[in-house]
Amino acid sequence: MASENINEVKTTQQRILSSAIREFAEFGKAGARVDRIAETAGVNKAMIYYHFNSKENLYYEAIAEHISQVTANLQRRVSSSNTLEEIISSVVDEYILIFGSDPCFKQILLRELAEEGSPIIAKIAETISRSGVPNILYNKLLSEMEKGRIKQLDIRQAIASLISMNIGFFIVSPIVVKVLNISDIDSFLSARRKAVVDLFLSGVLIK
Repeated sequence: MASENINEVKTTQQRILSSAIREFAEFGKAGARVDRIAETAGVNKAMIYYHFNSKENLYYEAIAEHISQVTANLQRRVSSSNTLEEIISSVVDEYILIFGSDPCFKQILLRELAEEGSPIIAKIAETISRSGVPNILYNKLLSEMEKGRIKQLDIRQAIASLISMNIGFFIVSPIVVKVLNISDIDSFLSARRKAVVDLFLSGVLIK
């Protein structure tokens, strides 16, 4: 019985968090309404305050839950990858999954990036760092460089370039789509997976 109650609580919380991330994406933290979140989640407003205390806390919890899930998935994929190409492919795939198929999180992230000193951006960076993914990528690049398989380079600059090739595209994608007359964004993103991996590796591998 206790186990069923715990599962019910988790299910309720997940419904609330899922509804909240959509509400915050559309209306922002200031414009979001708890009663709309409650209605979409199928709970009463009091239940939201019971679980999350305030709208602001719900905002942070919804983003934290989303980031934790995404980062855990990326950590599993990168940890099980052996070659540099597999690791880079995993990173690129996850970025495209996060930003390409999840417009809600993209909208929230863009708002937070525009806010100087955003605690959300700091939290995202902390969660990603704690996952160990940056260290795995750094150490793999260092190992490949020591073995003479890639060029001598500033590894931090290389990782920064990889991140920029991924996140940067989604930040400016509305402009890119119009400039390049992209009519099928899904096909373009599918092709971009390989394009980004090939571009990055061609820049670091010794021919």
